[in-house]
Amino acid sequence: MDFIPVIKNYVDTVLQSASDPNKKSPLLADTIVIAENAPLRQKSGVTKSAAGYSEGKEKTGYEIISSNLVYQFQFLRTMLLLSRLTGDSSYENRVREIYQFHYDHLLMSSGRLVWGNHHDIDLLTLHDNGSVHELKCNYPDYDTMFCVDAQKTENAIRAFWRGHILNWNTLDLSRHAEEYDAYGKPTSTTDGLEGVFDHPYYHLPPFFKVEGLTFYNTASDLIYASLKLYEHTGNEKAMETAAHLYERYLTHRHPRTQLDSYLFGLNFENADEFMPTQIEVCGDRAIQQMWIDFGPGIYEGHLLNESTTNEIYGGGGQVMLLCNQWGGEIGKRMFESFSIGAHAYVEHAYDFDRNLFRGLLSDGTDLSDYHATNWGYFGGQPCPAFAPQSEQTLTYALTALQTEDSLMWNAVRNILRNADIGDIGALGGREPSLNDATSNADETNAALLVHLYYHSQNEKYLAAAESILKNAIAEQMEGNYFKLDSNPNYCGLSAATPFVALYLEAAKRGIAEIPVNIYHRILSSWRR
Repeated sequence: MDFIPVIKNYVDTVLQSASDPNKKSPLLADTIVIAENAPLRQKSGVTKSAAGYSEGKEKTGYEIISSNLVYQFQFLRTMLLLSRLTGDSSYENRVREIYQFHYDHLLMSSGRLVWGNHHDIDLLTLHDNGSVHELKCNYPDYDTMFCVDAQKTENAIRAFWRGHILNWNTLDLSRHAEEYDAYGKPTSTTDGLEGVFDHPYYHLPPFFKVEGLTFYNTASDLIYASLKLYEHTGNEKAMETAAHLYERYLTHRHPRTQLDSYLFGLNFENADEFMPTQIEVCGDRAIQQMWIDFGPGIYEGHLLNESTTNEIYGGGGQVMLLCNQWGGEIGKRMFESFSIGAHAYVEHAYDFDRNLFRGLLSDGTDLSDYHATNWGYFGGQPCPAFAPQSEQTLTYALTALQTEDSLMWNAVRNILRNADIGDIGALGGREPSLNDATSNADETNAALLVHLYYHSQNEKYLAAAESILKNAIAEQMEGNYFKLDSNPNYCGLSAATPFVALYLEAAKRGIAEIPVNIYHRILSSWRR
């Protein structure tokens, strides 16, 4: 099957339905009402979902049409690949126009772009409806942005780091960076961006005091941004700083199990040091709620559940794969460290017999059946066992190929066999026995198989990937639109299946393998 006509119809339909209704910009709406072939109009102040809209949330304020690049990266990458496959440059030109418009009209005084989980550009007015910068496993297409305006892209990356680091010596960080003060005045300029990475770094033991919430999701985006800055400008200080930030998480690995931590340091509220009598003022939510069962050594960062592991080994894992490919010697060392933690997680968490991942503490304690007290953040079951997630499975497969890790490979082999895909074969993809009539409809699994084709040149992988994509398209499409899982009445510009379908077509046509980051947010694809 040739998927190009299907995806071209999808792209053309979205461009017609999602474009600026006032025709004053090249921007696109995040979400389309399928029955109306028109952008979704919503109230400002909505709690954002991955699609730019949360059904059932309280909506206040005036009516807007949300346009936010972080919900559109997948669609923009699809347009870029469509131009490459068809020779029609109009799609690539539109992508460049969208980025150029942001640089010309929607650039913060700090140098950051107006995007992220706490911003909306209103297509009706082209005004910013936000005040806080945040990226969390978003991984922008900096490659295209460098092509559009290299200096402004470099500034945006440096400003991203400057806005989120609270202490350069310790790399204490916040997932939020303020843009405006209480009076709406910008809080920073581009002055001094050149010296952002010129700071001494202090090697500290684990669990030092921090002020920020040092979640790995934002850290992985900072690391990715530094990688892209290094790739395009050769700035080794940016990569060194990224490696130091990653080291913060490595020092919090459990020394016996090598299991990872999702955050570093200890956050306190009005407490100079931790004492058992100060539980109520320690900002760590796991200590607040679960210390009575596990003692004061219980830390939220050491809870390995479905959400946290997907950001460490899904999005963050693919960033580390890219560091290995493009990050020089520093990046290779980061990937080597990552692969140790990924191996440890599969070893301790994956149950081959049940095809489930256990909820764990980083010391290896199985939390699958543990129920926390019914008050606080972790009410109920904080780390139940969960089914394998395809975005993590993709990372494990690619890591196993590069490290010849048989444990990880066999886990992937077992996961895909249980997903009705068949046997991907021995390590490296030798002698696969795949199910060309699979019921599987997960586009991320199709992408994994295309990767295995590039590695092995065995066309059996392409045939199985095509079967998966046929199922995905049948399940996800309504007319020429790809539906949101969260609300099938809407089409979001976040669907990953269109890109994977073109990725498969590129493989069929012998186009060189496309870097992982082009479809980074196949990781949950913002659709799930």
